[in-house]
Amino acid sequence: MTRRWRTTRCSYEDVWPFVPAHLKDHPLKEMPSFDAAVDEFFSRIEGQKQELKVAAQVRLEQSQGFGAPCGYSRAEADSKRLDVDAQIAQANKKVEAARRNHEEHVEVLAQAQLTNAEKGQLIEYNLNLVCAGRNVQLG
Repeated sequence: MTRRWRTTRCSYEDVWPFVPAHLKDHPLKEMPSFDAAVDEFFSRIEGQKQELKVAAQVRLEQSQGFGAPCGYSRAEADSKRLDVDAQIAQANKKVEAARRNHEEHVEVLAQAQLTNAEKGQLIEYNLNLVCAGRNVQLG
């Protein structure tokens, strides 16, 4: 089974171990395993964070009086700065949502692991009863 994640304008939004029905028509990048997809996803997210820091630094320098970038009028530079601000805010929201989603998923998996370990211990403790019940059922 291939693993995929949804992309928008080369920014990664989410990583899935399967293709959800609501994303079948979206552009997806396939990976050979879920582990590879998660590694790629989070390394790209880190790269996007670095790009956002650089953009924020450029914006800060421009706001401190270094003027508009070459070739742009002040209004065009302000418009581009607002676009960058919106992209930074959107990317930060996506990163935070992905982080929360994965933290919740890890917690659910940890809880399931504990529950399954308890079930396994109960089966081991009551192995005689489990085997007897199985033999009765199989006839």
